[in-house]
Amino acid sequence: MLSERQVIQLFLGVALSRHSPRKARASEDPGGMGFCLRGNAGTGVGLANLSIILYGVFTRIVLITEASVIATEHSLWRGIRRGLAGHCPNCGKGRLFSGFLKIRAHCDVCGADNSIYPSDDFPPYLTILLVGHLVVPLLFWVQRDFAPGTWLQAAIFLPLTVLLCLLLLPIMKGGTVGLCWATGLVRQA
Repeated sequence: MLSERQVIQLFLGVALSRHSPRKARASEDPGGMGFCLRGNAGTGVGLANLSIILYGVFTRIVLITEASVIATEHSLWRGIRRGLAGHCPNCGKGRLFSGFLKIRAHCDVCGADNSIYPSDDFPPYLTILLVGHLVVPLLFWVQRDFAPGTWLQAAIFLPLTVLLCLLLLPIMKGGTVGLCWATGLVRQA
């Protein structure tokens, strides 16, 4: 993880110099952290004041962000991303599924119990929502512009719908397990 100093340097692109808290003036060090920003030589007071103000804003954002990451250790997007990829949301290396939709009881790599996360009704809902938003506009477009027969539409769109549902259901189930892992939602015993 980047330190607070590195994050501020990346965001602001100015040099951050370390001073002892005794030497730093209150106007230079709004957060009381013993850091102050120095712009390039000859940039004037305006840039220095702007840098100090931005430093105070970013210091508070970084401290809040680091505290939330340290407190939870479960990033929402990290869990969802790992689940969507079919990996264990805890370590990101082990496989999440032992079958088509069967969740492995324990991860092979880290030993985390992934079967405690409820993923019963939400993955089919997400799958139907996504497939419906992909297939129905396509169906209306084909009907309006080409007006094929009903048998041809059924021959095209029914297999397409089934195929998309079968492809997306494990992905959505993995994303749901990752979401439950990140939020701490577990099955009731």
